[in-house]
Amino acid sequence: MTARVAVIMRTKDRPLLLRRALASVEAQTFSDYTLVVVNDAGAREPVDELLGGLDAAFRERTVVIHNDTSAGREGAMNVGIDAVDSEFIVIHDDDDSWHPEFLERTVGRLDEHPEEGGVNARTEVVFERVEGEEIIEEGRDVLAADLHQVSLVEILKRNYVTTIGFLFRRSVFLEVGPIDGALPVLGDWEFLLRFLRRYPVGFVDGQPLAFWHQRLASTGDEGNSVVVAADEHRDFNLQIRDAYLRRSLEGGDRMGDNLFLAQLIDEVQSSGARQHDALAGLVQSHAEGAGEHRRRMEDTLDRIEERFERTARTVDDIRGLMELTRPAVNALRTAAKPAVSAARSLGRVGKAATTRRPRRAAPAAPAPAASQGVSLVPGIDAESAALPAQRTRTRSDASLRDQSAKRIAFYLFYDPLGVVDDYVVHQLREFRRDFDTIFVVVNGGLDDEGRARLESVADTVWQRENVGFDVWGFKEAQAEFGWDALEEFDELHLINYTNFGPLYPLAEVLDRMDDLDVDFWGMTEHKEVTPHPLRGVGTMPAHLQSPWLVVRKSMFSTPEYRQYWDEMPMITTYHQSVDRYETNFTPHFNRLGFTSRAAFPAENYAAANPHFENITEMLKDRVPIMKRRVFFHDPLHNDKVPIIARDALETVERTSDYPVELVYANLARTSQPRNFHTNASMMEILPDQDLTDPDVPAPSVAVICHLYYDDLIDEIMAHVDNVPGAPDVFITTTDEGRRARILEGIARHGYTGNVDVRVIESNRGRDISAFLVGCHDVLTDERYELIVKIHGKKSVQDGFNAGQWFKRHLLENLLPNRGYTANLIDLFRREPGLGMVFPPVVHMGYPTLGHAWFANLAPAREFAARFGITVPFDDNTPLSPFGSMFVARRRALAPIVDAGWTWNDFPEADGYKDGGLAHVIERMLSYIVLNEGYHVRTAMNVRLAAISHTFLEYKLAMIGSELPGQANAQLHHLRNIKKSVWPSSPLAAAKAYIAVQQPGVAEKIRPAYFVARNLYRRLRGR
Repeated sequence: MTARVAVIMRTKDRPLLLRRALASVEAQTFSDYTLVVVNDAGAREPVDELLGGLDAAFRERTVVIHNDTSAGREGAMNVGIDAVDSEFIVIHDDDDSWHPEFLERTVGRLDEHPEEGGVNARTEVVFERVEGEEIIEEGRDVLAADLHQVSLVEILKRNYVTTIGFLFRRSVFLEVGPIDGALPVLGDWEFLLRFLRRYPVGFVDGQPLAFWHQRLASTGDEGNSVVVAADEHRDFNLQIRDAYLRRSLEGGDRMGDNLFLAQLIDEVQSSGARQHDALAGLVQSHAEGAGEHRRRMEDTLDRIEERFERTARTVDDIRGLMELTRPAVNALRTAAKPAVSAARSLGRVGKAATTRRPRRAAPAAPAPAASQGVSLVPGIDAESAALPAQRTRTRSDASLRDQSAKRIAFYLFYDPLGVVDDYVVHQLREFRRDFDTIFVVVNGGLDDEGRARLESVADTVWQRENVGFDVWGFKEAQAEFGWDALEEFDELHLINYTNFGPLYPLAEVLDRMDDLDVDFWGMTEHKEVTPHPLRGVGTMPAHLQSPWLVVRKSMFSTPEYRQYWDEMPMITTYHQSVDRYETNFTPHFNRLGFTSRAAFPAENYAAANPHFENITEMLKDRVPIMKRRVFFHDPLHNDKVPIIARDALETVERTSDYPVELVYANLARTSQPRNFHTNASMMEILPDQDLTDPDVPAPSVAVICHLYYDDLIDEIMAHVDNVPGAPDVFITTTDEGRRARILEGIARHGYTGNVDVRVIESNRGRDISAFLVGCHDVLTDERYELIVKIHGKKSVQDGFNAGQWFKRHLLENLLPNRGYTANLIDLFRREPGLGMVFPPVVHMGYPTLGHAWFANLAPAREFAARFGITVPFDDNTPLSPFGSMFVARRRALAPIVDAGWTWNDFPEADGYKDGGLAHVIERMLSYIVLNEGYHVRTAMNVRLAAISHTFLEYKLAMIGSELPGQANAQLHHLRNIKKSVWPSSPLAAAKAYIAVQQPGVAEKIRPAYFVARNLYRRLRGR
């Protein structure tokens, strides 16, 4: 069996020191370790002789590697590490030593803190000298006595984590890469920099447990590298910093900036550390300098603000000048137009004359409108050009009243996987009632099934490269269909896939809008907003929203409309799409004299963006579409506003015939599970009273329970009794003795349903393998609609209180009493698309919130790739059944059930830990269900919800008391602090510093910053 800890001891021709180091390891109170001694090209005989004299038990756990040629001080570490596969690794130099409790205390720390990648123990420097065969101690000094944690900030300046005091997880070592064997010294520091970049390192404070021995007077083999190779330490310190800085300057790893800054800080701090008085003076001087620096920064910011105000005044002056000169400019344009036309004609003639092969002439582009001093180019530069005056058009009545209007829908579809969900098919099928032609333009890929589904409900399915967002999709689709062909229609609709609907008959809106004399209209609109949310300055104009725009023949048959699309620049970002198309379309055509209206005017609602923020009120007014984004947007935004998406869904269910399961199915597949779960408020607080219909039969249920702790049989059966209908029960255990005691308990309990108690072949993988392997036949039995998975739970490693609470949290939120359990089971009957229900993430007693992937994220991604899971991963806390107890629809589990698991797929007992298969499956079960198109819910009973909420509220209040008020502002503040510690660039460091230290100043200069950033991006061509 593999030992939990591998101790790597490198040595070379120092038998006197090696003897002490071996004794230090042998004296450890923690015994689950293996010792690898790497003799790095030193004499073999003394090493073999020393090991031969050791205790037999100690010798059995010791491995010796003799290097024929030296791998170097740092390289020898890697040689030893490559020879082991233990859970934890620690480097023990042959001249250092440990307190007997070192391994016990450090391993215990990592067991208690799975989020930490390693742990450092308080270290003491032991000064000594060697005289003959005797080691004489001269003094001791605690290393970095003023520090009580492992701080990346301090490690950037200098290394106070010695190898003798640092125990780390092998999984992290494999992730961050080996120690750089090319470095003769400081390889451990460079490794630690990479290590701390990914994972925190814990600290065991108090009594020193590691002893770093220093022999200042010794040279040669008996010397210390920090003394003997002091020059190399200085040189390679700079070389490491230089290497990172070069990568930073080349646009790669930004650690170099931070190492450079840390070096400067350390030089300032260390220059006065030699004498106490000098240090005090330096601190005072630094404080005064910091105050002066702050005053200079504030003066600079004041100057920036003043310059911005002058710039704004200059822009206003320029705009005024442009207004004054506009008549002259227009006259020049009119006078120059014949010459320009002649030049273009000559150019076309010349081009035709040089063409080798005749081509069919393209239809002549419509002549541009007579110049009115108006640019038809989309995306007018609002920062540097005045808006043209409103143009008056000669127009006739554009209403469609008393007509049998002919309509075409251009429907843009995009899915990163090319999957066409049911909500799209339903939408297009419903469109058939109101549209004469449906032209689907597909941006990007489309699988065969998806194409067939679209072709079943559309007249044309046209696929194009995914460039230009929906803007260029509509631009090229209209050209593909043909401008002449469009003349047959009275109205064209530009619709994209980002809404669910129609929730109510489209005819209600179409009939109402037919009566209005408008050239174009939209389903919804956005109010004017100042400052512009994308530019930071100016005003974003009120506009019809682009997911559903409608253009009538009075506008789409004009040269201005076609020129608008002809001159549309390529769209490369979402912000460009909003800025150049959505927010520009309405004011652009209004300025040209075309009239518009929203079917659901924003003025009727409170919010600037009512279709997002007032969606429930709009549904009450029977708006026929609902934004998908309401459900997958950042929940912190929805919390701040707040936007209650569950109210919107319930309004649809109550007032519409729309099948809401289409909403669940699409969002389950495409959204981060926790975002959707939070926004749609998909936790159910179920009552204890049975609210089910007694005339409707409950779904058939099988209960599967793994029971290693057979003394819990009475507790388990009491919960099983609460499942309606006396379900079939399958209990797995590990041996015949336990099986007999379990059967006695069942008989004592008097359970009336069928019970099958099975002795499984192996306990590898515990309840997960017992479920997937030991009960595979149950999971494939079509007699059962639902599976209840529970197991005996003690969690002794977590302490009594935490373990008991975790068990209570699981069982009492699933099967606490008959009424509650009946209501939970009935959720599956009421929601055919519901795939799994489980308790919410446990947060009392466990550090799960924000950290629940622990060491499972990387193997979970591999697992997802194996099973074709494309559901986006949650960022930090997966929406998963922690504790692996749940109720699931049996068919929703099919992919993992049918994977052909065996007992040998699961690690033995010492491999049952984070990062192991069982813990990965625990987190991925819900993703399997979601990937199948089912949605999941969490559930709590009233009492436990009250307990959980009060503690959660208190924790948030205490954290919030040190932070800004709103949750999104709190997160922004904390991220700025992290950026100020580890900035991605000097600019990021400055921004983060100002945001954290001077939030008021940050708000004042934000408009100027937006202007500067936008100008910079224009110059860069972004």
